[in-house]
Amino acid sequence: MKAVIVEVRKNFVAVLSDDGCIKKLKNQNYKIGQVIEMKKPVLKPKLIASLAGVAAVVALSSISAYAYYTPYSYVSLDVNPSIEYAVNRFDRVLSATAVNDDGEAILENLDLENKPIEDAVQETVQEIADNGYLTDSEQGGIVIATSSDNESKATELADSLKNEATTTTEADGITAEVETLSIGKERVAEAKALGITPGKLNLVQKLQASNPDVTIDVKEWANKPVKDIMKTIKENKKEDKDTKDKDTKAHEDETKAPATETAVSTDNSETTAQSETSVSSTEKQKHETENKSKGKPVTTNKSKNSYTTKDNDDDTSETAVTTTTSDKQNTTPSVTKRETETNKSNKSNANTQTEKEHENNGKSSNH
Repeated sequence: MKAVIVEVRKNFVAVLSDDGCIKKLKNQNYKIGQVIEMKKPVLKPKLIASLAGVAAVVALSSISAYAYYTPYSYVSLDVNPSIEYAVNRFDRVLSATAVNDDGEAILENLDLENKPIEDAVQETVQEIADNGYLTDSEQGGIVIATSSDNESKATELADSLKNEATTTTEADGITAEVETLSIGKERVAEAKALGITPGKLNLVQKLQASNPDVTIDVKEWANKPVKDIMKTIKENKKEDKDTKDKDTKAHEDETKAPATETAVSTDNSETTAQSETSVSSTEKQKHETENKSKGKPVTTNKSKNSYTTKDNDDDTSETAVTTTTSDKQNTTPSVTKRETETNKSNKSNANTQTEKEHENNGKSSNH
């Protein structure tokens, strides 16, 4: 008959046997949770009396058969082998169950009942690595999910088991990505209905979310190794990021396009202005050449694109013509002044001539 050590005192221990009875035994360096083989004892008066003392110890320790054997937490572990653990409130493994064929092969060499869950996970990961599911040639993946009646307990347990799995793989020189999550009981029930662990279910749903345009077969991917699912998720996320980066760059290019057109337009305006100036200069040179061929001297003004032509063919007056690109003037102030002086001179000469004629007429009368 099997029994599990539920309480340890200095000289004795309390054990919980398969038949649900609590018994007192001599302490032989037993540890809590340790499973031992017992012979079915023959009850004696003295033994019956001692059971009362054991019962008191159990009561003070708040330990009972119901509390010990009632599952309190749930743990699942996935690599490709998938295994579930039922854990009591003392973090002792009540049972370990394989979810797939690979998991069954792993559990054949392990005895995990009544062991602390941390030790059970450490031994499981080590056995999985020894069977070649985790190698140092490529990155592996481990998913651990926890659930409990106490939410904070589930979170605490997830963190503890992540550290245990990471320490085990690092000790073997194995690189593995360890992902842990705490979930509710509804999630556990949903996964069991699909015949997979909640950890695998969560991972497959993350895969679907990484590429929502493609519908995946949950059961098909649930049978794949964790490392393959994790790798595909990373590839999908990278492709999505690259696509978003391209879209962002294209948008930026479209935003910059109007500014470029404006710059080109400005350059064209400057080129046009230069061309107009060049044409004006060419016309000026052509006009000068024509005037020279006619024997007309040309006086060039200091102002840009303006010049003056002096015509000597007219003996009675001087005419100056000024041509300006922006504005045309018929006469300049200097020309008006010269015309005035010429008119005064002609008038003066006419008056003098008239006076001389009067004098001559007077002299003729006297004679």
